[in-house]
Amino acid sequence: MSELRVWGPLRNGKYWQMKWVTPEGVIRTKSLGAMAKLSRARARAVVIDYASRLRSDSQAIEHKAMTFRDLGERMEAAYSSAATGTIRLQDTVMRSLVEFFGAGARIDAISRTRADEWEASVSRRLGIRGKPLSEFTIRRYNAIAKKFCNWAIDRGYLSRNPFKALKSGPLRVDKEVPYITDATFRQLVKHAGVRAKQHPILLQLCRWAGLRLNECFPDRLPWTAIDFERRIINLKGKDRHGTRKRSTKHGARTIPIRPELYDALLAAYESAPVGSSGPCDNLSYDRCGRNTRAAIRRAGVVWNGDPHHSLRASCERDWVDAGHSIPDIARAMGHDPKVMMMHYLRDSEKFFTAISRDPNKEAGIDLGKDKPQNFPNPSPKKSKARKTP
Repeated sequence: MSELRVWGPLRNGKYWQMKWVTPEGVIRTKSLGAMAKLSRARARAVVIDYASRLRSDSQAIEHKAMTFRDLGERMEAAYSSAATGTIRLQDTVMRSLVEFFGAGARIDAISRTRADEWEASVSRRLGIRGKPLSEFTIRRYNAIAKKFCNWAIDRGYLSRNPFKALKSGPLRVDKEVPYITDATFRQLVKHAGVRAKQHPILLQLCRWAGLRLNECFPDRLPWTAIDFERRIINLKGKDRHGTRKRSTKHGARTIPIRPELYDALLAAYESAPVGSSGPCDNLSYDRCGRNTRAAIRRAGVVWNGDPHHSLRASCERDWVDAGHSIPDIARAMGHDPKVMMMHYLRDSEKFFTAISRDPNKEAGIDLGKDKPQNFPNPSPKKSKARKTP
C-alpha cells in the first residue's frame, strides 16, 4: 500500500512525501521533492514507478530468492531446442558462474563488486590452446550472464540484474584480413586431401565462391543446389527452430561459379558415390579447422587468423578488383554492403597503383621537353645601401 501526501510547511516550503507499509507491517516514508519544483502529476508518476519496484521485490521474496542451481535448471528447460553451439556456450558460462559463486548462492545478493570479480576470473581462464580468453569472448560471457538474469526478471524470479554494468557490446577490432593469392592457395590445395578427400573442394568453395564454412555442407549446399548448366549455386536458406530467420547471413542467395571451381565441382560430382547428398557430405564441421591448419603447416605457408574466413575475404577482394558492383558482390557474399566496407575491404594495391601511375610517362610522352628545366630560385630581398654622410 502506498499513498501521496503533503509534508510541511517547512522553512523551504512544502514537500511531497510517499508513505507505504512493508509486508512486515512497518510504515516507511520517502521524500520526493519540493512542491515548487515537482508537480503533482510528476510526483504521482514517481509513486507509481516506486510501487511497481516494491511489488517486483515482493515477488522475488515470494519465489524464495532464486539461486544459480534453480536458474540453471529453468534455463536448460527453456533453451532445450536451441542450436548446439548456443547450448554449449550457455553451459560453459553457467558452470563458470556456479564455480565462482556457488550453486546455492542467491543471485539477488550479488553486488557490483562481486560481478566485476567474476569477470576478472573469466579473463584469467585459459582457452583451448592454453592462451587467455580474448576480449571478445569475455564480452560474450558477460552477455550470456545478462541474458540469464533478464530472462529471470521477465518472469518475476528476480528484481534486478547484478551483471547489468558489465561490458557486453560488440568489440570493434581494426584487424587486417590476410589476402591469399592464387599461387599460395594452389599450394595449399595440394596438401589438403591427406586426412579427408573432400577437404580440397571445401577450400575451393570458400576461396572461389566466397562461402562460409557452415555453408559448404549438405543442409545448405546439396547437389541439387548446383546448376551446372547455368554455372550458378542456389544456396539454400538456413532454417532455425522451424522459422526462417530474417538475416542476410542465413538467407538464400545465388552465387556464380568461376571456371576453376566448375571443373572441381564437376569432377567431384562425377566421382561421387550413389546416394551422395553434397560435395562435402563426408566432412565433419568440428574437424575442418584442424584439417585446414594441418594442411597449412604441410604446405609451409605463413598464415595468420581464421583460414576459412581469409579465403572468403580473398574471394571478395578478387571480385572487387575485377570491377564488379558493390551491391552485386554483397548479395553474392550474403551480407550488407556496410559490413563489406567495414570488415572486408582494405587498402587495395590496385587502387594505389592506378592512381599514382603516370600514363604520359608510360606512353613515352615527355611534357617538359620543350620547357627549361632549371627554374630560377626566387631572388632574395635587396637591401638598400645606407648612404654615409
